[in-house]
This record gives sequence, structure tokens and C-alpha cells, in this order.
Amino acid sequence: GTSMLAVNLAIGLSRNDHRVAVVDASLHFGDVGVLLNLQATRSIADIVQVIADLDADLIDTMLTKRRSQRR
Repeated sequence: GTSMLAVNLAIGLSRNDHRVAVVDASLHFGDVGVLLNLQATRSIADIVQVIADLDADLIDTMLTKRRSQRR
């Protein structure tokens, strides 16, 4: 339920020209990737390795990107 709500809200916001990031904090059973039809290439373990250098640019490189599909 909460993943579906988060994904639908993110899609709605992105259609109004907002940049949106969805973080699925359910590390073992997260559904956000499935709901958005995405295959993540990074995990929280990748971020932990560079946590001391974390800034907006580094976070951007860690995200799995999805283009919004406007209708």
C-alpha cells in the first residue's frame, strides 16, 4: 500500500515538472523498483562506502533514473 501510494505521488509530481526521488527503505522486500519497472544498479551498500563524501552530485550518480511518461 505505501509503496503504491509513494510511486503514484511521485509520478503525479513529476508530471508537473517537479524533480522527484523515491527512496525504498525496505532493504530486503522493496517494491518501488517493481512498480516503476526499474532494475536498480546500486544499493545502500554503495552509498555506505562513500558516505564521507556524500553530496548532491554524488547522490545523483547513485539514483536509478526513470524518464516521466507524459500523457
